[in-house]
Amino acid sequence: MGLVVTVVGFTGYIGATNESTSLLMAFFVSVLMLVLLQTGLAITIFVFQEELEEQITYSARDKFRLYGNPNASRIATDPIDFVQKELRCCGLSNGPFDWSDESDRFANYWIRTRSEDVPDSCCAGLKVSSNCGKGMAVRDPKKGAVYTKGCQTVLIDFFRGNFNVMGALTIVLVGVQLAGLCLYIVITDH
Repeated sequence: MGLVVTVVGFTGYIGATNESTSLLMAFFVSVLMLVLLQTGLAITIFVFQEELEEQITYSARDKFRLYGNPNASRIATDPIDFVQKELRCCGLSNGPFDWSDESDRFANYWIRTRSEDVPDSCCAGLKVSSNCGKGMAVRDPKKGAVYTKGCQTVLIDFFRGNFNVMGALTIVLVGVQLAGLCLYIVITDH
């Protein structure tokens, strides 16, 4: 993208300094294409939020099924640990209880091997240590030992907030670019 923007900007600069109408027209068409692409991106962001939420849920369930399996640590365990630590959440939808036998069994492998424990990445704050989640899937987690929010809700809220910001910034940028294109048309007509 950086290369495309550089080439488009350079085309406009050369066209303006040499007063070349063909280069200026190429610049105008290039900027117009970028505006159309950005408009499509903004519309996509706002229209397909529900589909994104469904994809997050589907992907998270798939990863939770493999959590703890030594053969799947790079595709399941590591990403879930990262999300649980960084977003301060635990489990998929029911917090630490998703890691227990009483859950909907999202974490099949983990439950078969450690049904009363939560992963250490669920441990709250400074309490993260080896085996800090021992027995926390069946205890009342309100003591602040583990995070109680499910990661599905936290992830969806995270993406909603960021996509709304990205969509709004894209719309503002498109507005500025359209104003520049209109100014270009007014200036070249005189």
